[in-house]
Amino acid sequence: MNYFATYPLVSAVLTSLLIAYPLAAEESELLTKTYQISPSHFQVEEPNSGDPFAPQSAPNRQNVRQTIQTLLEKHGVEFSPGASAQYNSNTSETTVKNTAENLKKVEDIIDAIQEKRATRQLHIFLEYIEVESVLYHDWMYQNRLTGDGTPLRKQAQNWLNSEKATVIDIMTVTARSGQRARAESVKEIIYPTEPGTPKAPSKITLEGEGTRAPVAASTPSAYDLRKVGAKLEVDPVLGIDNITLDLNLSPEINVQNGFTHWPPATPEPNATISIPRFHSMRMVNQITLQTGRNGFLGTVRPLTSATPNRVKPLILVFVRADVATISN
Repeated sequence: MNYFATYPLVSAVLTSLLIAYPLAAEESELLTKTYQISPSHFQVEEPNSGDPFAPQSAPNRQNVRQTIQTLLEKHGVEFSPGASAQYNSNTSETTVKNTAENLKKVEDIIDAIQEKRATRQLHIFLEYIEVESVLYHDWMYQNRLTGDGTPLRKQAQNWLNSEKATVIDIMTVTARSGQRARAESVKEIIYPTEPGTPKAPSKITLEGEGTRAPVAASTPSAYDLRKVGAKLEVDPVLGIDNITLDLNLSPEINVQNGFTHWPPATPEPNATISIPRFHSMRMVNQITLQTGRNGFLGTVRPLTSATPNRVKPLILVFVRADVATISN
């Protein structure tokens, strides 16, 4: 029986449905690729007010809540039946299943965002601020640390304004995303590390009353080089959103702290080797922060206070990264 001839109305309905909703693309036409892209990469960059303590809203929170497929569709990527885009938060990867033409559109979107990244220059600002330990302890008792170190940095500024804190050192280095940058302000000290074996003369002649044998001085057998001062080494990686910044950095301050004499006591000063002592305040940090905001790296304890009235000094270490756009 020919149902289309018997039921012409059914035939018309089926024909209209096929025209309005074409069949899905064959599975063989769909390709699958994985990209390092997440919903946050589609955030819209907000202008920086220039005030590191000014409140800033999270950029484009609505886009963050949208699915990666919806965001790609808004950028012109078409998803026919059977095509999909899924984001894996564990690996920070997006897997796209689509035609070769639409996968090319996805790659063009990523290239366009990365091209904007290449025009960004990073200015990384590091601060060492010394305070009394009890001030920091009291603030920590009443507050808690978050991913944004601005509240603590603002409190440190209040301590500076009331002369309850002291800026120990500051360092600034300019870098590009993905490239290591280093800054040093140091004095190089070469010093012996192994005393060596004293060598006595082969012949000794003693004449006169009270004459005694000379004490042979030892010649150091090994030396080392130490850089005294401030150093900063940083590997910055700017996110595709041009807002999130990953910093791998190692700030360090070295100071000389007197000498150690070897041997400890001898009647012959010429036979003594002086080995310098050093005090180091160093960190190795990996931190994620928003550009233009303050990050708190932690605390280190100095050997002596910068002011005589500070009983138990503590140094707070802050970092901030500002992004500058290079324009023609």
